[in-house]
Amino acid sequence: MNKITLYLDMDGVLADFNKEYTKFDPNKEDRKKFRSAVIDHHIFEKLDFMPDTQELLNHVSKLHGVTIEILTSMGTHETHQANAAKTQKLKWLDEKNIPYKANFVNNKEQKAQYA
Repeated sequence: MNKITLYLDMDGVLADFNKEYTKFDPNKEDRKKFRSAVIDHHIFEKLDFMPDTQELLNHVSKLHGVTIEILTSMGTHETHQANAAKTQKLKWLDEKNIPYKANFVNNKEQKAQYA
């Protein structure tokens, strides 16, 4: 029997990244502003749930025979920024009582390959 793993994305699925990030970079195009949002402002610790996050978490917690994990991108290959993003995302998951194993990749292309 094959083991089934369901990966939940953080940004845009569980966490409302856009709502918080547009405060720093309304056009979402400036990599320096993104770096500052992560390093200086700890953006990933401040994210709200998406509107249906709790409903989604309640649903997946009842699935039998399915392993639930988090798959999220740190948005960079730069080590310092990636480590800051990872630390913040782990803190957010812990504070939101989301118990699933977190898997981290550097960008959305790696996320697609991972899944």
